Amino acid sequence: MPAPPRRYSIPLESTPEFASRIGVIFGLFALVESHLFRVFSKVANVSESISYLALGSHISFAKRIELFSQVCDIAAEERGMEVFREKNLAKALSMANAIRNKYAHGMYGAGTLGSATLMTKSVRNPKASRAETITVSTLDEDILFFKRVSLAMQDYVSGSGDLSELSQAIQEARTERPLEMQVPPPT
Repeated sequence: MPAPPRRYSIPLESTPEFASRIGVIFGLFALVESHLFRVFSKVANVSESISYLALGSHISFAKRIELFSQVCDIAAEERGMEVFREKNLAKALSMANAIRNKYAHGMYGAGTLGSATLMTKSVRNPKASRAETITVSTLDEDILFFKRVSLAMQDYVSGSGDLSELSQAIQEARTERPLEMQVPPPT
């Protein structure tokens, strides 16, 4: 077995309670992403195979959400279908995507006791970089949001739910949190 690099470590290695929760967020995002195929199939009134083909032609999740939203509009127009709740799902999916992207693309640093600093840097707009303090409880809030979205999607597809519970989840979710201490943006 090769020797590990001597001087390479990342801040998350010293905070396993953060790293494990961020891993849970990624796992839940994968569930939400996979549920979208079945929800799309139901709204578009097409087979799951066609749903996989249509959504699979878009690499980014944001583009898949955009396509889903457009299909909701067409379903409303063609079938007189009420799509307020489905459009709410599109909003929840956009929020989930923003939360996932924040953790996936963020740079982590040491924070105050019991917290970590998450730096996000926009590739398109470097001036949009920001720092945010995360704690175990804020990670737990994000995990709860993902669970609520995932369960609402499962219930919708099975016919035992109508996505109405997403309104409260959206109102309670926060995609950005304030910074407790000022940290210079990443260079």
